[in-house]
Amino acid sequence: MTKYYVGCKQVMAWPQDKDGSPGYAVKYPDGYTSWSPKEVFEAAYLEQGNDPTRVTEEMVDAFILGYEGTRMGNHSVVLAKLANGFTIVEESACVDPANYDQAIGERYALKKVKRQVWTLLGFLLATARNGVNRELSPAEKLPPHQFRMLKEKVELDQKVAALVHFINGPKFAEVDAAEQERLVAQANAMQAYADILEARLAAVV
Repeated sequence: MTKYYVGCKQVMAWPQDKDGSPGYAVKYPDGYTSWSPKEVFEAAYLEQGNDPTRVTEEMVDAFILGYEGTRMGNHSVVLAKLANGFTIVEESACVDPANYDQAIGERYALKKVKRQVWTLLGFLLATARNGVNRELSPAEKLPPHQFRMLKEKVELDQKVAALVHFINGPKFAEVDAAEQERLVAQANAMQAYADILEARLAAVV
């Protein structure tokens, strides 16, 4: 039975004319190279830059074509128009209507729009790179309680690293001796906790 399918992919490309027509040479992940007319290629692909692994602020800004703003009570509401025809509505508000400022309200609402677009483009990039049936990693296959333990371990390692960095840095000398002892004791206790989490994870991963 005939059905519709949706797909996207990440490619490398560079401008290249063919028979006097502007276009792009396109290299696919499997190494196959083809040519696409300029209008067709630019309608289908979003320029990413030199790093294939991340969404950049430039990509986000370029994807937001413009917006319309209005006031609803003490709320500033914006409708942002995106490059693919999709729209996003966001709002911000002040507590006292006497403090209302349309420009400030729209600025905060647009920050929310930008965060949404960043998330959406991240989803698009992940789909383009991984497809829709990517094999899960062992960590991703963990039951929820074990995955939370892994997340806790990662976050704890970051906190330990930050504290150790402070202890080994020049600012540590400005702290009184008693507080220095407490900070060192805290770092040791946090590391001991992290070691226990690592042992628990090693038993299940």
